[in-house]
Amino acid sequence: MKLADIEERLLDNLRARVKRREISERRLALQAGYSQPHIHNVLKGARQLTSGVADRLMERLGLDLESLFETSELERVLPHREFKDSVFREVPMLKGRIAAGQPFPVDARYAGTRAFTAEFLKQFVRPVLVKIGAAEVSMLPTVQPNDLLLIDQNEEKRRHPVFSRIYALNLDEGGTTKHCEVVNGELVIVPENMQQRGFSPRTISLEERNILDIVRGVVVWIGREL
Repeated sequence: MKLADIEERLLDNLRARVKRREISERRLALQAGYSQPHIHNVLKGARQLTSGVADRLMERLGLDLESLFETSELERVLPHREFKDSVFREVPMLKGRIAAGQPFPVDARYAGTRAFTAEFLKQFVRPVLVKIGAAEVSMLPTVQPNDLLLIDQNEEKRRHPVFSRIYALNLDEGGTTKHCEVVNGELVIVPENMQQRGFSPRTISLEERNILDIVRGVVVWIGREL
């Protein structure tokens, strides 16, 4: 990948943040130490993004190179390592957690790996590990706060979810785990813990939405520290 490609990814990231109103052009200008018109022209492509401005913005916004890549792209350059002369294989663990307020995939960066048997993993597509948020209780008692989940990203399974399984979902309010199934063109989402106030079944119309944008994977293993 060329330097120009990385610069364009940074610009795309900044444009998306401005569009989502996470940050204003004025605030970006203050962070970069330039005028707002200058930053406006940089985002439009009328001015060049210099390396100094790029470094300053990435530092002030807490970005690194990994932040500019999609999880699927990183997975291609960080393959699941197999131990030589061993039955084990490593699975990458995503940074961040599945929790309301942040989308899933939670972060296109990795926080280490865990080893599983290759025989177990061969039935899954691009499996990744991710932790549940400390306050996530909608799937109690099966999924508990701080649990470590192994997620199978098989697209066929994501297109045809069944209520008996648990899925990692990306909803408008953030990431979560729930039971779900498609019924009459709608994705029916059901929590396991309906005793707590606010947890109840809901539906999402799939008429104008791609189910793969919502159902990001199926939970195939749950582990926790004892």
